[in-house]
Amino acid sequence: MKGTTGIAILLAACGVAREPVAVEPRADTSPSPGDFVVVGAVVFDGERFREGAVHVAHGRVVGIVDAPPPGVEIVRVPGHTLLPGLIDGHVHIGERVEHLERALSFGITTMVDLFGPPALPAQLRAEDLDAPGLRRAALFGVGNLATAPGGHGTEYGIPIPTLEAPHEAEAFVRARIAEGSSALKIVLDSSVADVGGAPSPMPTLSIETVGALVAAARARELPVVVHTGGCEDIRRVLPLRPDVVAHGCAIPEGDPLPALLAASGAYLNPTLAVQLRPCGMEYWIELVRDPELARRLTDEERERLGADRGDHDRTCSEGRLRLVGESARAGVRLIAGPDSPNRRLPIGASLLAEIELLRLAGATTEQALAAATSSPADAFRLLDRGRIAPGRRADLLLVEGDLRATPSAIARTRAVWKAGQRVVGP
Repeated sequence: MKGTTGIAILLAACGVAREPVAVEPRADTSPSPGDFVVVGAVVFDGERFREGAVHVAHGRVVGIVDAPPPGVEIVRVPGHTLLPGLIDGHVHIGERVEHLERALSFGITTMVDLFGPPALPAQLRAEDLDAPGLRRAALFGVGNLATAPGGHGTEYGIPIPTLEAPHEAEAFVRARIAEGSSALKIVLDSSVADVGGAPSPMPTLSIETVGALVAAARARELPVVVHTGGCEDIRRVLPLRPDVVAHGCAIPEGDPLPALLAASGAYLNPTLAVQLRPCGMEYWIELVRDPELARRLTDEERERLGADRGDHDRTCSEGRLRLVGESARAGVRLIAGPDSPNRRLPIGASLLAEIELLRLAGATTEQALAAATSSPADAFRLLDRGRIAPGRRADLLLVEGDLRATPSAIARTRAVWKAGQRVVGP
């Protein structure tokens, strides 16, 4: 590649003044197609901030180096932060593959669908690095969830398999693996739902059946996510040591639940964006005012989100935020995944908001960023991504600004690479 390439010029201005982002020519003697080094950016490697240049070759990270090796293309980006491509750890895209295309524009290179059409993730993974696949985020999914007859997941009118007793667990897990599921989701939900206009508890699995499912999945090295309906459900399931607890709850001061989560080793996916909506915390208001973010929303999203401001009920929100903040301080690893497009949460933008909400709750910037990179990669065993480390897939996100000082700059997407190929940006 000779001279200045198409990615060599300044990044799109979007009305914000910044340092030029330029690419220097690579010598003709370079032996590695797609070999480049990102220089000048602060690096978040998935766990912590580091200084150095990131060398990529053949779609993989070679390493974080002090200086670029000779003969490679240099992407010089002062005043920016480079981090792993974001992983949205809780979505439901249904069959709307266009959601994956939109997600990529927000820096999301991988999404984890926690209940959807079983065959779709495997189909899309087969196309992941083909021309159509490069235009969308990669998709991993659980397919059908494990729930009781009439339980959560059955209310959507979609025929799904159910189970009732522990002896059914082995066959149920085998069937999910045969469908191509990359994790098992189990419903343990004792909450009250509106059934026919009257509050009523939905049927849920017994704790014995949940235990049998966890054991069957663990024997097959399948990650386990448990959907819980409240604090008591979380307390009941933690002794079974699931990999992920999906959805948080509100706790009072002094509640031992954060310590119990830490002792269990479970990851917490609190889905704050959806949990705080009833509290009037319209998290997207500040984000939607950012012109860069607003231009990536649909007209309907801009109108709805801009007008949907509510009064913040702190009595409603503080217990939910407390669980996340105290869990983070106790060492619980968090997973950012807002449960979009549930309650019409916008795909992509809601994950950026979820990262900010984790910080608002008390997580450090590093913990909040890890919640959308290394933590979901580890929890769901997506071990080829989620970190900037030797051998990892070069799914990368470049944002304008130093995230150490300005975490909200996560919304200022400047470039996205998928397996070392630039898919967003000039």
